[in-house]
Amino acid sequence: MPEAVLDTSVSVTRSFECEVPETERSIKRLQEALPFPEKLDDVLSWAGEFVERIALQSENEQKVLRLPQFSKPFSFLSLR
Repeated sequence: MPEAVLDTSVSVTRSFECEVPETERSIKRLQEALPFPEKLDDVLSWAGEFVERIALQSENEQKVLRLPQFSKPFSFLSLR
């Protein structure tokens, strides 16, 4: 069986132009500092509310994504 020979005398090059897309931001970037509560009690109450809101959303998402419960376990691979 003859061995394959690589011809190194042939040079193949390809070129193409590309540009970075220019997009406009839909939301303006804020440069100034964000408002922050002055009292520690306000910070803690806001943090508590955020945690409660996240817990509620997580619980609601679990209800939406819950699959129907089957009375008997089954396998997709069983051939019976």
